[in-house]
Amino acid sequence: MRKIKILLFSIITFLLQNTLQAQFGVVSEYTYGGSGFDLAFDMKITTDGGYIMAGYSDSDDDDVTGALGDNDVWVAQTDDAGNLEWEANYGGTGKEVARVIIPSGDGGWVLVGYTASVDGDITDNSGFKDAWVLKIDDVGTLLWQNTFGGELDDVFNNVTATSDGGFLCVGNSNSLTGDLTSNYGGDDVWVVKINADGDMDWQKNYGGSNNDVANAVVEVADGYVFIAETGSNDIDVSGNHHDDLTPFTDFWAVKIETDGDIVWQKCYGGFSHESGRNIIETSDGDFIAIGSAQSSDGDVVGHYGAVNKTDGWVIQIDADGTLLDNQNYGGSFNDNLYSITEDLDGAYVIGGQSNSLDFDITGHHGGGSTADFWVIKINTDLSLDFSVSLGGSEDDVAQAVFPLDAENYIAAGYAKSTDGDVSDHHGVDPNHDFWLVNIGPCSLAITTDPVDVEVCEGQEVTVTVESSPSGALFEWIFVGGPTFTTGTNTLVIDEVTAAYDGDYYVIVSGA
Repeated sequence: MRKIKILLFSIITFLLQNTLQAQFGVVSEYTYGGSGFDLAFDMKITTDGGYIMAGYSDSDDDDVTGALGDNDVWVAQTDDAGNLEWEANYGGTGKEVARVIIPSGDGGWVLVGYTASVDGDITDNSGFKDAWVLKIDDVGTLLWQNTFGGELDDVFNNVTATSDGGFLCVGNSNSLTGDLTSNYGGDDVWVVKINADGDMDWQKNYGGSNNDVANAVVEVADGYVFIAETGSNDIDVSGNHHDDLTPFTDFWAVKIETDGDIVWQKCYGGFSHESGRNIIETSDGDFIAIGSAQSSDGDVVGHYGAVNKTDGWVIQIDADGTLLDNQNYGGSFNDNLYSITEDLDGAYVIGGQSNSLDFDITGHHGGGSTADFWVIKINTDLSLDFSVSLGGSEDDVAQAVFPLDAENYIAAGYAKSTDGDVSDHHGVDPNHDFWLVNIGPCSLAITTDPVDVEVCEGQEVTVTVESSPSGALFEWIFVGGPTFTTGTNTLVIDEVTAAYDGDYYVIVSGA
């Protein structure tokens, strides 16, 4: 009886590893909260390798203790394994929300958002919502807090530490009293510079006669650059891509000096809605700004969905605000980008939400009406490196993501799902929980080192790889011979023939 040699070369291992580098999933995940709504809008890595998350909670059970009123600012800190170390509520009997948490520079943390209270931790409120800044120490003790605003709604959406030890807060205001000295119409971008103790150094409004909202800011060598969305095309704003009869918005980037005077301003977008949500400065002095785009004209090319659907949109601009490049990401439904961080290799990792099931999106967990927790990595030329959708059958949203090493990432946001990737959900109905997710490459390995396998012609043979991720397809290729595709990690050849004499390799895809 003729012997057939099936030679397994090390190329198998190479191909498997190469395939899996583009396949990412949940390594570990943790939910935090109670029976109410608990939403994390930001997360940072602590100096000891743990994680601190901030947002709001209206729970008063399970992980949440000491509720003060309606929505409280809620901060939860964990160790590197996701174990809750401490949590704390801040606020009063009204509604409080924290949008961002950043290191204070002395071991503590500074948070910004808004408050509608005038009791509890809040000592003053000028109107409905006041912009709110609070500083806590490394175990959550409130060190100071301050409110800013006027008779209407005033909100801080982001903050950056400044080189003089203070902080620059950005958001929006439609007030004209209290700390405000002007209003151009509707919501203005509002920028407030405070010192290390939370006291105001200066404040300024920016915008036009329609609504203008700042969502992020970075300090540069000679001032600050903020990213916003603007519906205006007058006063401080020029170059908006819509006409005066339509209430649409553009990305709006503005550079200001250290005293707040405008250096330059630029609008980016098309005839429909664009919303700038975050911005970082690159190592070469350019800027990457992210958000969403509905347009398919103007600066926006390659829109995936219908005109009323949003894509994730990334723009690259130079130090003068000139548009260098832009790229859409997503599918046929609504996709939005919220946070961006430079990866360890100089690329960019981005968090957001996706309702799509096609184009850049694979593995969506629900229908087009529900959002997945969406993380993508893009290269410096804005090409897509990887995209991963996580979550379950309800809405799940990524609000922050950071690299842990060359292949693993930590992301945080909130999850409404009680199935799919989400376990141990605390809410009912269900409501949202804080959700912390460690994302990494799917692990797959060859059962043994590459070996020669000799079998007799007509004999049955079984070949296998060690693990089988859900949804993977295995393509078993015999060089110069047959090819098989299976949905499992094992191939059984009932009767070996001469066609199998030679080399074979396996390609794993779709995991």
